[in-house]
Amino acid sequence: MADRDRAVPEFVHKANARRAEAEALQAEAGARKAQAEAGLVELTLDNEERAKQQILASDTYNRVYRFDSSVDSKSVGSAISRLNIWHRLEPGCDITIIFTSPGGEVVAGMAFYDYLIGLRNAGHRLTTVAQGVAASMAGILLQAGEVRVMGRESYLLIHEIQAGVLGSFGEISDRVKWLELVQGRIIEIFASRSKLSKSELKKRWSRTDWWLDSDEALKLGIVDEVR
Repeated sequence: MADRDRAVPEFVHKANARRAEAEALQAEAGARKAQAEAGLVELTLDNEERAKQQILASDTYNRVYRFDSSVDSKSVGSAISRLNIWHRLEPGCDITIIFTSPGGEVVAGMAFYDYLIGLRNAGHRLTTVAQGVAASMAGILLQAGEVRVMGRESYLLIHEIQAGVLGSFGEISDRVKWLELVQGRIIEIFASRSKLSKSELKKRWSRTDWWLDSDEALKLGIVDEVR
């Protein structure tokens, strides 16, 4: 046997050694590749889990709408479009609307108020929240919630309807009559949800801005909770 080993040429031994080295390197590379693929799978799973957690934590998934602009036809239209999706895809789901708004247009605001009452009548539990400032029409919209919540350091502003009126005497008279009608309805909305009578409300907000902090709003029954 020793004679046969000695008979093998040196280059054959070297070739065998190189082949063995190459096989070892290939095996090592395969192990690194398998490790990298395992790491990639783990990373992919982690990313998918993070994405899933972000979806579960999102306002959209939790049916929370942030109304953080003036009340006008555009902002109301955008809000209704989103709320309609929740209403149609998940009838009766809980909905929260957070108002951080300086108020705005009477017609658009009252239309939105009617829409929100419609959601409640359709079986949705509607929670309205005032954060920062819910002024004027935003304060009225706050009253549409089954549960009305106010941030501890937030404020409400209630005042008479503000509207510039131009035109003939008759046109102005007609406009004033309409404004008086709307204002009467607004007073009824606040009176029906608070501890204040219509006469008290008229007296408090007549010809002035009436600012309320969270403590006063809760005391008067204009909100149900302070958080």
